[in-house]
Amino acid sequence: MKYIVLVITQAFLGILGYGQFSIHVDSTSGAITNISSARDKNNMNWIMSSRDSIPTWQQPYEDWGLGKVTVNGQKYSWADPKSLSIHKTSSNAVYEVQGLRIKVERNWSGTLANETYTFTNTSKNAINVSEFGIYTPYNDNYPDAKTCATNRCNTHIWPGMNSSYVNAVRMDGIGPHLGLVLTQGALKSYSIENRGKDGGGAYSSSNVRGTIVLNIADTTIPAGEEYVLQWKLFWHNDWNDFFAKARSLGFQQVEASKYVVNLGDTLVATVSSDKEQKVLKIPAETPGEQTFTIPYGKGMSTWLNYLVISKPEDLISKRVHFIVSRQQMNDVNDKRYGAYMVYDNETNEILLNAESADHDEGAERLAMGAVVAKWLQTHQDSAVYNSLMKYTQFVRQRLQTPDYKVFSNATKTSRHRGYNYPFVAALYLETYQLTGNRSYLMDYYGTLRRFYKEFGHEFYALCIEPRRGLNALLKEGLKAEYDTLLNDFKLMGDHNIANGIFYPKHEVNYEQSIVGPSVAFLCELYLVTRDEKYLHGAEAQMPSLEAFGGKQPDVHLNEIGIRHWDGYWFGKREMWGDVMPHYWSTTSADAFFLYYECTGKKRYREMALKILDNNFLNFKEDGRASCAYIYPATVDGIQGKFYDPYANDQDWALYFYLKVHSASGNF
Repeated sequence: MKYIVLVITQAFLGILGYGQFSIHVDSTSGAITNISSARDKNNMNWIMSSRDSIPTWQQPYEDWGLGKVTVNGQKYSWADPKSLSIHKTSSNAVYEVQGLRIKVERNWSGTLANETYTFTNTSKNAINVSEFGIYTPYNDNYPDAKTCATNRCNTHIWPGMNSSYVNAVRMDGIGPHLGLVLTQGALKSYSIENRGKDGGGAYSSSNVRGTIVLNIADTTIPAGEEYVLQWKLFWHNDWNDFFAKARSLGFQQVEASKYVVNLGDTLVATVSSDKEQKVLKIPAETPGEQTFTIPYGKGMSTWLNYLVISKPEDLISKRVHFIVSRQQMNDVNDKRYGAYMVYDNETNEILLNAESADHDEGAERLAMGAVVAKWLQTHQDSAVYNSLMKYTQFVRQRLQTPDYKVFSNATKTSRHRGYNYPFVAALYLETYQLTGNRSYLMDYYGTLRRFYKEFGHEFYALCIEPRRGLNALLKEGLKAEYDTLLNDFKLMGDHNIANGIFYPKHEVNYEQSIVGPSVAFLCELYLVTRDEKYLHGAEAQMPSLEAFGGKQPDVHLNEIGIRHWDGYWFGKREMWGDVMPHYWSTTSADAFFLYYECTGKKRYREMALKILDNNFLNFKEDGRASCAYIYPATVDGIQGKFYDPYANDQDWALYFYLKVHSASGNF
């Protein structure tokens, strides 16, 4: 018989009292409802199930190990076993759908256990099998920071065909963590379900990643033959331990030195198994996203995904000129005159009637002005300069009151939002650095002082740069202003240290862009004051920050922090689901590079540069941009794998690219 095998290997203890794992198998459906580690003092359940009181949206047919399949064009799911037996170290279940018998065999002992799915064609004719997915509902959601730290995981998925994995990393970065490695068979993608559903209380749609479905390649099963799938689960301490154990199980580890290369250059990657390592040199001959297939063994393959661009300097220049020529409001009769606006790449025009606060002429759109000002510091262009002057005037007159209160729109009717203040301050600081005009520095100072007056020292803001701001104040001889702002910064830093990894809720309960800016801010304070407590405070939060980033050989995923709600709030399609990469992942790059400056640890410099490079995915060679790439194959059944048509807030990625490379002397 023809077969392909995929095994889930687990060691279960739980109600059965055996091995390193605790596992609960539901006696009705045969699904797994609990996976935990026998040596985990927090007794974390690494998966969700319908048996939990929360989440309320998880349905019985979506529990671990159940699934769905399309047979000859008809959709089916398996959740009601025809037979089920649970023993001390094994369980067996048999399900039936039209012409297909599904046998699920589990066994566990020692450090590994196997879950094997055998799909047998019981009909008299060959059947075509597609939309073939197994539910793996990892506990990846955000009720609050304290719960997240010890009882939630960041789920890093690599659907790399015959060499695929899922690495679920506890959100505080402290092991044991849960690894899943494919041993036979092929995973082509993953999907997300249960998005856009409010579970009540802390579980709003922005705080839930959803139910993960691992998708198997389409196949045809001849009459009487089988298709078998198998994977293995194990506990591990960190990424190095994960890959070492994965390779021992036959996994082919692919890793590139970088995932963005200039046209005409060569991408260098390694493929490592438990027996050998080989080096690949791939010419970058065609611009755009590329997939390179890597064959190995007998008929097996995996891949890596990378991006070819002209070069960073050219791409950024094109983007700056696109903003100036296509995204500025030039109607003198409009209150938004001078504003940089959201751009619709489908209609080829700025968005004149924003229906959402996340599409207006202020807030995150301040990135465009900050990037233009930063670019002009190393380039001369009178048209771009004049555009920036018009823009800064718009911000000061239309988005702020005379005493520096900040709004998101020109009518000053928007909600009062803490994040907006540092965005405006960043624009003023960059414009001061460009022009040397002291009034911009005073606007920077006035904006931040108003921020602290309105929101105190407990708000985890993005884009606050203590080092450059304070240095500029000293340069201008503004000692009183320097002392006042330094005191504000110290009060904020002391608050961040006191909280540690138990961050307060902001617009999202817990996210990478709360952790990253906190680490970056503390590193900057250390570089200003050389007070070791700020460096120690940053180091204590570093494992939580690193836990957000994956190691997949994909330009969309490598070192990119997991985010999954921004496409809904900022995009035209209003679609939930993993946004990979999202531009705020560059706040991790900022933090990592600053930590490198503090410690000299080169690993963090390399991580930072990868994140910054990978975000070029959202910028095109003609200067256009996209605010969100929806990475999963589908989200709630809607097709993913697309760039949203709106150019909205993504330019903060270029801001941090220029900041880091300016600090390193590369730009």
